[in-house]
Amino acid sequence: MRKHQQQQVVESLNTLEEAHDELARQTDANAIVGLLGDCQEFALKIGEFIERIEGEGTRTVALLEQYCDLLYDASVRFDQVNSTAQLRRQLIVIKNSVSDELKPNKIEIAFFPYKASMFDALESIWLAAKDDPRCEVYVVPIPYYDKLPNGQLGQMHYEGDQYPEYVPITNWMEYDVEARRPDIIYIHNPYDNGNLVTSVHPMYYSKRLRDLTDLLVYVPYFVSNGDVGEAICSTAGCIYADRVFVQSEKVRQTYIRVYKRLAQQHHFGDAFGKAEEKFQAVGSPKFDKVVNSRREDYPLPDEWAAKMIRPDGTRKKVVLYNTAITSLLTDNDAVLRKLRYVFSVFRERDDVLLWWRPHPLNGTTYASMRPQLLVEYEMIVQEYKLGDFGIYDDSADSQRAIAMSDAYYGDGGSLMVLYALTGKSIMWQDIELNETAACNPYAFTRAVDDGNSLWWNAFSGNALMCMDKQTKVATYVGSFPDERYCGWALYAGVLQYEEKLIFAPSAANAIAVYDMATGAWEKIALELSAREMRQQYRSEAKFAEVKRYKQSLFFIPYFYPAIIRYDLDTRKVEYINKWIKQLEPYIVDKTDVWFAQSIQEGSRLLLPACNANAIVIFDMETYKSVIQAVETVQHGFEGICGEDGKYWLTPRKHTEIVRWDRKDNTFTKLNEFPQEYDGGTYSFSLPLYADRSIWLLPNQANQFIQINEEDGKMTSVGGFPIEARPFYYTQTVESKIVTVSYRENRLIEWGIQDATAQEYAIIVSSDDDARMKEQEVFGDYNYEAYATSLNKFCEYTTEQDRSAVNVEQQMKRVIQELANFDGSAGQVIFQKSMQFYDIYSVV
Repeated sequence: MRKHQQQQVVESLNTLEEAHDELARQTDANAIVGLLGDCQEFALKIGEFIERIEGEGTRTVALLEQYCDLLYDASVRFDQVNSTAQLRRQLIVIKNSVSDELKPNKIEIAFFPYKASMFDALESIWLAAKDDPRCEVYVVPIPYYDKLPNGQLGQMHYEGDQYPEYVPITNWMEYDVEARRPDIIYIHNPYDNGNLVTSVHPMYYSKRLRDLTDLLVYVPYFVSNGDVGEAICSTAGCIYADRVFVQSEKVRQTYIRVYKRLAQQHHFGDAFGKAEEKFQAVGSPKFDKVVNSRREDYPLPDEWAAKMIRPDGTRKKVVLYNTAITSLLTDNDAVLRKLRYVFSVFRERDDVLLWWRPHPLNGTTYASMRPQLLVEYEMIVQEYKLGDFGIYDDSADSQRAIAMSDAYYGDGGSLMVLYALTGKSIMWQDIELNETAACNPYAFTRAVDDGNSLWWNAFSGNALMCMDKQTKVATYVGSFPDERYCGWALYAGVLQYEEKLIFAPSAANAIAVYDMATGAWEKIALELSAREMRQQYRSEAKFAEVKRYKQSLFFIPYFYPAIIRYDLDTRKVEYINKWIKQLEPYIVDKTDVWFAQSIQEGSRLLLPACNANAIVIFDMETYKSVIQAVETVQHGFEGICGEDGKYWLTPRKHTEIVRWDRKDNTFTKLNEFPQEYDGGTYSFSLPLYADRSIWLLPNQANQFIQINEEDGKMTSVGGFPIEARPFYYTQTVESKIVTVSYRENRLIEWGIQDATAQEYAIIVSSDDDARMKEQEVFGDYNYEAYATSLNKFCEYTTEQDRSAVNVEQQMKRVIQELANFDGSAGQVIFQKSMQFYDIYSVV
């Protein structure tokens, strides 16, 4: 008998007890006889219920039969006082028998996955449960619906036929959850009706399931590299589940913090459990799947296996290509361009096989949230399948792809984090990078011009460079101490103060100060390291630039949660973050950075927000800030330029330009671009103001744009080498615009007056080049590092001696904060679930 069945029996006996109380109060003979008859009928039904579950011959049913005899005698003798006392004594004996004889001896556990491809979030728990003789275990795949653009439920899907053969499936229509009331329920979908793309059947919303079980357990269907976003912590499943098992203590603390805030805001207190008990850090079954799987566990279809073999019989290297939903929603058509580019690279290679595994909801997401792109996406999928140069894997089992591949390329997310546990090479794709050429190793975003030379840190490595402006010969000055190139620019902003260069850290751990006279370095530590930034904000990018006002330096943040003030006299570091709370009501994209460019106006910094339709006006004298909303737009801004109270704001991910007149505080939108203009997602580099014009060098745009300050007219500038885009560094020097191509080794000087371009290659001596190669200043192609191109990564993957390189070090980086990363997380989750259920009461 199960616990809820025993409880039903006890509740029925309690009803009889209430009938005895009523019996003692009655004085009418007919009413007493009628009540005794009702008790007898009810007792017989209790006995029948017990026999259906336990069979015949139980002591409890025999006692119920004796109870019925007493009821009959009472109706004949009509001795109300003595009869009621006898009935009460017998009922006590029956209750004791129920407690002793009908103890729960089975716990029914139901797993309610909806996507077969996500069953790995529950599988190792199921494996532990099914082997426990105390448990009756059911895997019940539940249906789900596409969400229409208007939020209504669309087509229903059921994937019960897509699970591995070793997993016995119970059809959802044959499992009546309301009638069976399983003791423990496991789910991996926390959204209820809160997801914009899909919805599980409303019958299985966590809010409802909570009332149909003793223990509702939510195990996230994803894993993360570090921490998680707060949005995922505020879903329905996190509120209504009795237990939520997460991968690490850091993640647990985020869930606890968000849950407590929700409890306070919605006044539910501990009604759905105490946060510290509800959320448990135990690891993830998804990691179990990776750790416990082997390549030989996964036989391949003959067609796939044949593609892996070269004509000489040797096996090709296999690159797993993973495309996630996040980039799809962020970069729209840029994702489609990226797909075509990636396929073009692998189509030309016969030494590496591409194994494309799109997110299982990619098509559904396009249909629901980007319907205008659905047709083109489906066409790309069809072309890939017909191209016959790769494997298209839309199966439910992601682990097969992990086990069978030799390297990973693609978006971040759960699959990349899982792949890191294998120790195999990883390259994180840049959606905006479609050119086949390698990036320019000497590219930079900002530089110091001391009159004779340009000083900068290499965007793609750990190198301080100094270039003679006349000869264009660059010298490798040295590397930033105690820093390791990790794929992101180590430093972004830089300025000169006296004989020192001050660098604003991006991926670097600390502010760097270089003495140009002595060659000495100084480092200024920050509260948040690169690792902590990556874990808490999913990016290492800390600061965009550094500004000086009097004897203070102000570091303007990308993702760092503060403006930093550094006092040049006292060397005190101060963190200023009150502006964040002020800006929150205007934020339109929580995933984007704070700022990319600012402009100084006396003691004030004008900071257009990349993630909000607002400008932060920060006073460097008082450290106070006010927010200027731009109500005419619903997007953030990339850059700002101008003078005398008239400024021009360029968009972050849109095409319209905004003119801001500070005198009357008005905003005017300009979006009449020249013919055949295509801006892409990130249209421009940081804007420049010169010669009464605004100059917009292309990032993804297909034109170099000049805007006339007087009338706002836009003109496409001819004769400029836009094929070298994107341009990250932009600067005006006298009557020239100076810029550097990120993709190619080109430094371009554009004459504003004569409209001509002079192009130069940045020259580095062979000795300096050899020193940089020896010191690996441009990094490695392994975990957390970008290769300079996709082709380079393929070449790296095919090197025979790379399969075991840095595996132990890589594993340590990935797993050091995980719980139970040895493949035992599912077992631990099951054991804790049983303990929470009070397994010690079960014989």
